[in-house]
Amino acid sequence: MTVDPFNSNVVYANQGINGLWISEDSAANWAPLNGDGLPYPQVDYIAADPHRPNVLHVVALSMGIYERDLAGIFADGFESGDTSAWSSTSP
Repeated sequence: MTVDPFNSNVVYANQGINGLWISEDSAANWAPLNGDGLPYPQVDYIAADPHRPNVLHVVALSMGIYERDLAGIFADGFESGDTSAWSSTSP
């Protein structure tokens, strides 16, 4: 679990094979944050980028390291069909 360093109301949690989850209200409610380019739902590690607002890094040990810019999905709440996508990165 990690808290967004730019917005303490936003919390991310990895649930192993149940994937990645996001809360915008300090963990009162949760929504899934999978798909859109994340090839495998199991997330092993997560970290919010301390230098870039809204950027989340995830590690799926069997698949690699991914990041996603989540800017814009918070305005009206998370929707699974948003246009930002996970992209593969190098360490």
